[in-house]
Amino acid sequence: MATARILLVSGSTRGGSTNTALLRTAQAVAPAEITTVLYEGLAGLPAFNPDDAALKRDLAERMSDDREGYTAAKTQFISRVESNLDETR
Repeated sequence: MATARILLVSGSTRGGSTNTALLRTAQAVAPAEITTVLYEGLAGLPAFNPDDAALKRDLAERMSDDREGYTAAKTQFISRVESNLDETR
């Protein structure tokens, strides 16, 4: 019975990634009491964009006293981020 579970996540989405190869090796040699799971869905996740995070912080600061305005502006912000994501796929 496994006593520990380890989620293995490679920061690389490249097909021949040595980082992913290293994680596959770690998975192959892990002791029986350790269950390893290699997460292979990274390429399907939206990339973090620091510009978007900065825009969100700026929006929160500018509208700190206007909750309804902030919600409306944030909706526009989220739509823009989603649109940018769609363009990169």
